[in-house]
Amino acid sequence: MADPLQRYLQRYPTHAGKTFEKPPKPIAPSTMVVIIPCHDEPTLTTTLESLAQCDPPPNPIEVVVVVNDCANDPESIRQQNQHTLQSLLQYPLRWPLHTINATAQADREGGVGAARKRGMDATIVRMASYGVDDGILISLDADCLVNPHYLCAIGESFRHHPDAPAITTNFAHRIEDAPSIHARAAIINYELHLRLYWEGLKQAGVPYAFPTIGSCFACRASSYAKQGGMNRRQAGEDFYFLHKLAQLGTLVHCTGASVFPSPRLSSRTPFGTGQAMRNWMQQGTEHWPSYHPQSFADLAIFIHNIQYLWQDPTIAHLPDSIQAFLRQQHGEEKINNIRHHTTTATAFHKRCLHWFNGFLAMKFIRFACNTFYGWLPVENSVAAMLKYDQNPSDPEMLLLFLRRLQSQ
Repeated sequence: MADPLQRYLQRYPTHAGKTFEKPPKPIAPSTMVVIIPCHDEPTLTTTLESLAQCDPPPNPIEVVVVVNDCANDPESIRQQNQHTLQSLLQYPLRWPLHTINATAQADREGGVGAARKRGMDATIVRMASYGVDDGILISLDADCLVNPHYLCAIGESFRHHPDAPAITTNFAHRIEDAPSIHARAAIINYELHLRLYWEGLKQAGVPYAFPTIGSCFACRASSYAKQGGMNRRQAGEDFYFLHKLAQLGTLVHCTGASVFPSPRLSSRTPFGTGQAMRNWMQQGTEHWPSYHPQSFADLAIFIHNIQYLWQDPTIAHLPDSIQAFLRQQHGEEKINNIRHHTTTATAFHKRCLHWFNGFLAMKFIRFACNTFYGWLPVENSVAAMLKYDQNPSDPEMLLLFLRRLQSQ
């Protein structure tokens, strides 16, 4: 029987392996490959230098940079990308550096999701060609820095958790590099918003509580192949991909590896860090609206009560927000269907969590805030969830506290 990589290539034919600027040498077993999409990035070398300063892990390391733009991008972006392609041909990185030319793409083939997929698919082609089925794909962005133990910590996490399909890393936006006081406030609030959602899922007890940031994860090549690879979304590709991987097993959070993304303003994606910052700054509002803690409390009650729905599928005892959402999603019908197709309470519980996955949890949290509880200033939500009373009106203090908490 073909291994997962071969099956993936048979099912999803790809020509990504032919797009390297220079034919790469054979790839070694257990290689960790860092994939970096690059779109109009004049400071890419700063990211490469940060990687070069990492402690050398026992695994072989390679780096793949996917230089990408669309045919209708401004000439300045296309010129910058051509300059990047030329400079990378001779760049003296301590590890093998491969470049993929993904410039002048059609709109549907452009964007960060397609670029990340192209780099990962090209790596899968190489691994499959040389019988390497235990490689690691590391996802990073071209505006990021990493800590010196980054590569070693990722390798150690996969060795210590052999069943984990993927890992996520610590992250901390470089707030000190914000271009203005207003931009600094925006990135602090945005990161608080991200971390609030992650913390809320953890407190709710869901099995898919992890950060979903494109520059802060790594996965096994075999897991990538089993789940059909990366999607081509122009934004949000990380959320959808990581939740697909979570269907294979528990994702591990690697506290020893840290990524430090840029706090820059950007409109290169429909949503995401830069666009969210830009939108908030343009609106001119004082507070960043975020999730109400009660929505996560209601989710926790539902998650806890799934085990009892095996015996009694009625939902009248659940919070009103859960009842309304389940009715909207035809949840009662779905729960009964799962009961009829499972023979044990354990199997029922597992199937319910597979149905009420990370996508549905996000929809519920938004539904609960929109319909029942409203949205709160992010600092108020975080302070209430963490029972933090030292100075709840200071978002930066809250962020530093939450960073420490989630890095343990």
